[in-house]
This record gives sequence, C-alpha cells and structure tokens, in this order.
Amino acid sequence: MPRTEPLELRLEPSSLLAGTVVDSSGEPLAGARVNMMRMRSVEAGGMAMQVAMAEDTTSDAEGRFAFEEQEPGKVSLTGVASGYQEARLADLVIPKGEDLDDVKIELADGAILQGRVVTPDGRPAIGASVGKVSSGRGFGPRMGGDVPVDGDGYYRLEGLAPGALSIEAEHPDYPRVAKDVELRAGINAINLAFEGGQEVSGRVVDTSGKPIPAATVRAVQTGQFWGSAETMTEPDGGFTLPGVQDGDYTLQASAEGYASARDRKISVAGQPVVGLEVVLDAGTRIVGHVTGLDPKDYSRVTIRAMGADFDFHGTGVDHEGGFRLDNVSPGDHELVGTLSDSARRATSKVRVDAGVPEVSAELVFDSGVTLSGHVRQADAPIAGATISASSEEQNRTGWSQTDANGFFALDGLVPGSYEVTIREFRTGLAHTETVEVSTSREIEIEIPSAAVRGTVVDSSDRQPLAGVQLLLTPVGETPRGFMPLHSATTDSTGRFELPAIADGSWELSAEKQGYAATQQTIQVQHERSEEDVRVSLDPTEGISLEVRMPSGSAPDEVRLAVLSGETAIVSGSYSTGENGSVRVSTVPPGSWDVLMSAPGTSTTTFRVNAPGPKTPVQLAPATQLTVEIPELVESGQLATLKLTGSDGRLYRALGWSGQPQSSWQVRGGRQVVTLPPGSWTVQVESRDGQAWSGSSVTSPGSDATLVLGDG
Repeated sequence: MPRTEPLELRLEPSSLLAGTVVDSSGEPLAGARVNMMRMRSVEAGGMAMQVAMAEDTTSDAEGRFAFEEQEPGKVSLTGVASGYQEARLADLVIPKGEDLDDVKIELADGAILQGRVVTPDGRPAIGASVGKVSSGRGFGPRMGGDVPVDGDGYYRLEGLAPGALSIEAEHPDYPRVAKDVELRAGINAINLAFEGGQEVSGRVVDTSGKPIPAATVRAVQTGQFWGSAETMTEPDGGFTLPGVQDGDYTLQASAEGYASARDRKISVAGQPVVGLEVVLDAGTRIVGHVTGLDPKDYSRVTIRAMGADFDFHGTGVDHEGGFRLDNVSPGDHELVGTLSDSARRATSKVRVDAGVPEVSAELVFDSGVTLSGHVRQADAPIAGATISASSEEQNRTGWSQTDANGFFALDGLVPGSYEVTIREFRTGLAHTETVEVSTSREIEIEIPSAAVRGTVVDSSDRQPLAGVQLLLTPVGETPRGFMPLHSATTDSTGRFELPAIADGSWELSAEKQGYAATQQTIQVQHERSEEDVRVSLDPTEGISLEVRMPSGSAPDEVRLAVLSGETAIVSGSYSTGENGSVRVSTVPPGSWDVLMSAPGTSTTTFRVNAPGPKTPVQLAPATQLTVEIPELVESGQLATLKLTGSDGRLYRALGWSGQPQSSWQVRGGRQVVTLPPGSWTVQVESRDGQAWSGSSVTSPGSDATLVLGDG
C-alpha cells in the first residue's frame, strides 16, 4: 500500500579529511599515494558482515591530500612514495560535523627491491607475483600487497624499510619460492627462480568411461583450506597439476551435473604421479518440502546440505515449498533450512547410499521467540549498529540492525542463554552482554560510556610508539581470534582509545613487531574512564625457527601460538622465508612452549628460548580420526571430546582463534580430529552427563574411524 504519512529523510553534515605528506625533514612530498580505509557493516545472505571500504588520492605539488564529503567515524590512512617507506596512521577519528584537516603523514627514507623471476628452464615467469613475506596476528589466507611481474619477468617492490626482509614469489604452476635479503636504502636487486616440483596428471571420466571436460581438480593436504593446487580438465578429460610438492594429498574432483569425488588419496615423493583416473557419477537427488512457514516467505528460504569434507549443496524452494538438491555424494548429510532476516531454521539428517537415485526429506521450521528492544548510550539511540544474538548450546544465531531510534528485533530464536553483541563498525563501538530468552521479550541495552585511554612508549627511551596493536579482554576470558570486540592501534603520538568499556577487570594486551608482547590488568569502576593508562614495551629479539615438513621440504606458511600456561601470548600465521625460516619478533625473553602446524601436518609442540639460536622444528604427519556416537545422532545433544596420547598427556591443537584447543565440540554425533600418528584414548561426555570412551590407532596415509556406544 502507498505511504500515507510523510517520508522524513535526515541529512547529516559531511566532513573534510585532509593533510600533508612530508619526508623525515618535514619537506612536502608531491605524488605520494594516500589510501583511506574505513570499516562498514553490510548485509549478505541474511547475515551482517564487516567489510573494508577504501578510497585513494595523490598528494599535490605541496604535498597536500584531501578526502571530501566524509562521514564521521574511524578511518586509517596509508601513505607511500617511491624511495620512501610506507607509513600508516590507524584509528583516526573524524568528528561529527567537524573537519579533520591537519593530518601529517611522515615518510622515512626507504628501500626499493627489483629483479627478475624465471621458470625452472630460465624463461620469464609470466603470471608470477612477488611480495613481502607476511607474519603476525590473525589466521586466514594472505591478502594483497603483491606485485605482478611484467612480460619479461621483472618486478619492483617499493615502500620497504631497510634491514632484514624475506620476499616470496608465487605462480600457479610452481612451488612458492622465498629468499631472505638484507636491504639497504635505495635500490636493491634480487632475482628469483622457481623450482619444478612434481607433476600430478590423469583423467576425469563418468561411469561409462566418457571423459568429463571442464571438471575442477584439486590436490588438498589435510588441514588445508585455501591455496591448494587446482586445475580444470581438457576436452578429453585430462588434467595436469604441475609443481606439486612432496607430501600426502587428497585428490578432489567436481563437475556440473555430477557428484563430487573427495576420497582419492595420493602420495607425491620425488617423482611424477601419472595415469590417475577419477570417476564421477550423477550421485543422488534429495527432494522434499518445507513446512511451518507462511507461503509468502518461501522466497526467503535457502536449503543447504553439508556432508563430510565440506561437501556443500544449496538451493531455494518453489512456490509450493518444494526443493531439490542434485548430484549429492554418498554419506551422511545435515540438511539445514534458513530464512533470511530471521533466526528461524529447520534441520534434518539425511543418509545417502551409493547407487540410490533419490531420497526424500522433510524440513519443519520452528516458530521460535522474538528478542527486541532499544540500544542507547547516554540516553541517545544508537542507529545503524549491527546486533547479533548467539547461543552455542542451541546452535542458533540471529542478526539485525538498529533503526534511527535504536530499535531492533531478532525473531526465530529458541529459548536459551544468548550472547548479545552490538557493533558499530563505523565508530568502533562494541558491547556484549548475556541475555536469557525463555519467551518473546523486549529489553533495553545501555552501552557503557566509559573508555580506556592511554599511551604506549618504548621502555628504553620513553619515546611514543605508533602502530601498536592493543586488545582489551575481560580477565579470565579467552581472547577472540576474529573480530575482537575491543581493539585499537596507537596513533603517531602513541595514543590509543578503547570506547564503551563496562565496569570490571580487564586484561590489556599490546603487541608490535620488534617488541615483547605484554599484558597488564586494569580496572574500570563506577562507569568512570581510565584516562592515562601507561604501557611500556621492551625491545626484543624474539625467536628464530627453521621449519621442515614431514617430507623434508619447507612449508609455505605455518600457524603458531606461543603459550604462557594455557593462554597464547603471541599467535598468528607466518609465511616462511628462505629454507623454512620463521622469525617471531614479539616473543618476550624466557623459555616458552610453542604449538605449530602447517597444511598437511598435525600440531607439533616444542620448547624454545628467547632470545636464542635458530631452533629447528620438525612437523609431524597428519592423520584423521573420525569419532561417531550414534546415540548423539538421535538425541541431537552437544558433547565434548578429549584425546589422550600414549604418553598420558592431553592432546592440544591450534584452534581457529589461535588459542590452544584440548577439547572439541561434538554436534550431530560426529567429529573429525586431525592428529599425529599414534595410539589415542578418546573420551566423550554429553551435556546431560552421559559418557563414552574408546581407543584407536592412527597411521599416515589412512584415516581411522571410532564408533562409540554402538552395541
């Protein structure tokens, strides 16, 4: 129906962000590239997500730059010019209704690295890219910063700091190559040459032997979620994966109109692997209907089936609520129906047997309850904030955004205890609290107004430190590895601010390359801000490692955590340098336990001294143990799984957050754990106190399955 009341649009005044790029002597720099980045929340697939938005400009003849018509909030600026080091100013705040026009970006003298990249036979490595080896906080694929080679194989890297550096070159057809260099100010030259690796080749055919063109073929190591060798089949079904390093792999193949094949094991050991044949069949159709919804909501429904080894299928429903999923592989699949802009969902277990053309399923959507209310700070509504309610026990998450009055509504929740989180990415505002939801209810959320502000300095000369990463976590809680609630980066004067902090005891962590990571406890009381927190960082040499895979080759990347007790004080993903070298420059002096893994390996534990000589690390092979508890499949209860080795010690792995993990949550009665080879005692306990135990032996090259409580 047409609106009867007037539509009101509120326009907010914009701001100017401007400043000057100068060299170390204060002289303006013309032609410097300046990048501005800010975080926003967007909706995608019925979920709220954080995305980075960027703008670029170039400084004029007087070194001036400007970004006009900017909204208030936090931004980061990066400046770079030929012959100078890249400089970054993080967490700059553009005030509401005011200009920020006196920003100064100072660029220090830098180094340029250039050279040529060639193939194993000396030809230009067209298609290669070259970049700095990345290291530090965070887990996930490395993003950006690389430069492509030109048509003659030449590259040029600018914005580098003089001193020790590792660089890497990557190409789709060859193993990654890395080299350690010592840069001086000005132009430096380093050439890189790829080595051959091994060729893995074969054909993909259907059940009648007919070739399948345009099939995707991957060679994936255990624990590898990105960066695997990948190609597509030719018209004759043939495929070639060049440059595959030694190791154990699972060969995966998929094609439109066929079920995926994900169980072919291969081993590469110093020679090509040829003559492989992968057979794809049409798989099975899953057909069914959804119930419990108003037909007008059918267009908002998404159906997904998830099997073992991340075998996903997805579809919508028709106008009668029917759905069909084609080409599903044999095995157990969890069928999940979701409704966009709602937490309502439906789940079902489906067993697909080989050779069965079709199975049926029914998905019944629950009605759930609604959590609604208002979000305010100092009696003012918080508009445009992302709000989520998540319950691990109920396996339920709802998302929404506050309107102009701070109002939100999350429907489709099931009764339980929820962690409600409010985030306003534009300003950095974040808050979380626990809410009990038994029936539909309305709540009022008041964001704390207290803040933690302070300065970080170098302990040796008391000079302020820019670019220090700070993280504030409630005492006794495990830090969040992804999207931490309260984080900040110091500005050029070493200052930082962490807003919206509730009363309580907090642990403040600080980290910067070349300095020992540190933690200190602070108190926030009576909603009063902590205005002058002093953080002092000690320069440190950190630790140096030389890492080897089970095959003897160097890994391209490792994940590690340096532990103090059961807490990681330093963690992250580190690309390796020449000969598998890794330097972690934020480890404080002392003796530490370290957990480390790489794609194709299990987690290895070793001890290291900081400072100390380069420590050799031999990573252990990866095996997989699948634990199944049929009783939990029927009941749907959650359970906790723990593993003990033959030495009587609890097995610890690296969790997604970078913290040590010694237990695994079992959902749906099945859990797969990556382990070193050995004998294992398995213990599983459900939330209602039921317990199961058993033992198994894992060995390289073959997966093991342990069924508990089955007769």
